[in-house]
Amino acid sequence: RTGLVIEMSPVGEVLEIEGADHVAIFSKLLDICHHLLHIVETHYCRK
Repeated sequence: RTGLVIEMSPVGEVLEIEGADHVAIFSKLLDICHHLLHIVETHYCRK
């Protein structure tokens, strides 16, 4: 089911959080922070 949602989405990159439950903000907060930093560094920081 999740795969279909990802396939139908217009985004260019998908980051998955291994072992997260349906509310990843509670179960994998540090992983979410790392992914957000990656997104900012990759897409918004000037090089």
